[in-house]
Amino acid sequence: DPQLKIYHQLFDCNKKIKQWYWSVIFNEAYSSAVDSQLTSDFKELKEWFSNDEKIPSNVKEARTVMQTLKIRKSNVLSSALNKGVLSLLALKGSRDLKTGNMVNSGSEYHKDHIFPKSKSTEFKAGKDIDSILNMALLTSNTNEVKKAKDPKKYFKELAEDFKGNKEEYLVVLDTHHISKEGFDFLLKNDFEGFISTREKLLLNEVKKQIGWTEKDEISQEEDDLDIRE
Repeated sequence: DPQLKIYHQLFDCNKKIKQWYWSVIFNEAYSSAVDSQLTSDFKELKEWFSNDEKIPSNVKEARTVMQTLKIRKSNVLSSALNKGVLSLLALKGSRDLKTGNMVNSGSEYHKDHIFPKSKSTEFKAGKDIDSILNMALLTSNTNEVKKAKDPKKYFKELAEDFKGNKEEYLVVLDTHHISKEGFDFLLKNDFEGFISTREKLLLNEVKKQIGWTEKDEISQEEDDLDIRE
């Protein structure tokens, strides 16, 4: 069926565009020389549309960067990575931590610290207190309830709004890329445990968006072996 074939081709091209889009974000490819980069990327994308083996250089590099990418270092000074992670949270459909309702765009939501910045010394967080991994999208009302309380205190209070239904609350947390394990760390005020766990989840999400597979890891290991030899 010619129409079905065209549909599959369009679907494949759309998937490749998405992989390229997330690749240039997390590879921070557009930090400079935008015009020349756009021209080069356009040519490479056209080749990739018709030949799966012609993977664009930015996509290849992003898949390589995944081996060493430290999302925790993404803070207000790392705009591309910062906005990329926020986009992933929005794509996930972040729900308000108090009501469970969708966090709408615009002035109704705040981006704020999960572990309060004022207590960074207490949590032994250092500069990582400003990491995007320590941020969540919240409504202004929930942010007011949270204030500068310890996660151990306010997450327990917020969870109680779900009448003790922990499974339902874990679904809400999942929309922020916070797992059950991460929730347990929050209830212990364990900053390092929480940040490490959330970073793994988000790295897996980035890998999915850029089309990373285990073959990319094997390829990188072979390249590293060649360099050592």
